Amino acid sequence: MAIGADFDFRWAYDEQTSLVGVGYSFYLEYIEYFCNFVSKYARPYINDQTLLGHEQCFLTQEMHHAKAHKHLNTFLSAAPAYKDAFHPRIYPYLQSFHEAHYKPIMQGIAEGKSSALKDALLKIAVFESKNCVSSFIFFEQLFSGSNFARTCATSGNIGILYLLGYHFAEEIEHCDVAVDVYQHIFQEPVWNAERVQSQIFDLHHAEQESLTAAHYCAQKLGVKTDVDRLSSSPFMTFTKARQIELINLDFDLNSSDMLEQRQLYVRQWDEVWEPALRQRVLQQIEERAAAID
Repeated sequence: MAIGADFDFRWAYDEQTSLVGVGYSFYLEYIEYFCNFVSKYARPYINDQTLLGHEQCFLTQEMHHAKAHKHLNTFLSAAPAYKDAFHPRIYPYLQSFHEAHYKPIMQGIAEGKSSALKDALLKIAVFESKNCVSSFIFFEQLFSGSNFARTCATSGNIGILYLLGYHFAEEIEHCDVAVDVYQHIFQEPVWNAERVQSQIFDLHHAEQESLTAAHYCAQKLGVKTDVDRLSSSPFMTFTKARQIELINLDFDLNSSDMLEQRQLYVRQWDEVWEPALRQRVLQQIEERAAAID
C-alpha cells in the first residue's frame, strides 16, 4: 500500500474531519507515552489499592493505544519519530510542542519536583476529561442510530474508523481514572473557574498539536487546507461546543447522567459496532489477499 495510490484517508463523512482524525492519531500516540512516563512517578503516591489497580488497567489500555496508532503514524510520517531522555517517540512536527509544554515537566518530574508531577497529572486529567466529550461526539455523529450504517457505507477507510472507534470506546471506559488519581493525590478538584477558562474557553496548545499533525498529513496527502479550516471541521466545531456545554465547576465523569451515557456507548461498541466493523475489516483483508494472489 502506498500513499496516493490505494490508501484512502477519508474514513469520515467529510475531508476535513478525516484529516483531523488522522492528525489526532499522532497526538494520541505522543500523549500515551507521556502518560506512561508520568505513571511511574505517580504510583508511589496512590495509597488506595483499588484506585491503583484502576490506574494500572488505564495505563495498559493507553499503551495498547500507542502501539496501534504507531502503525498508522509510521506509515504516514516521512520523517521517523526520534527519542530523547524522557519521551521515546517524538515526531518532528510535534517537536516544538514537546520542547515547550512537555519536556520541562518531564525533566522536573525526573528531578523529583512535586510541582512538576502535579502539573503532569493535571494535564492528563484535563486531557481525559476533554477526550471523553470528544468521544461522545465521535459516536454521536458517526455511529448512533442510522449514522452507523451510513458511516460504514461511505467510509473510505474502515481500518482508521475501527482504530479511532476502539480508542474512543476505551477512553470513555477509563476517562475518570486520571481525574480520580489527581484528586486522590492532591486532595483538590481538577476543575475550578481558572482551569475551565484556560482549558476549555481559551485556545489551548493541545488542540494545536493535533491540528499541526493533521496539516502535515494533508500536505503529504496532497490535500490543500490550513489549520483554520481544520479547526472549523464539523468534528472540531461540535466537540468544542459540547466541551463548553458540559465541562464546568461541577463536571463529574461519574455523575448519573455522564455514567449512563458512558456505559451506553461502551456497551453499544462491545455488542454492536465493534463486531460489525471487525467483520468489515477482516473482509477487506481477505479481498486484498485474494487480489494479490
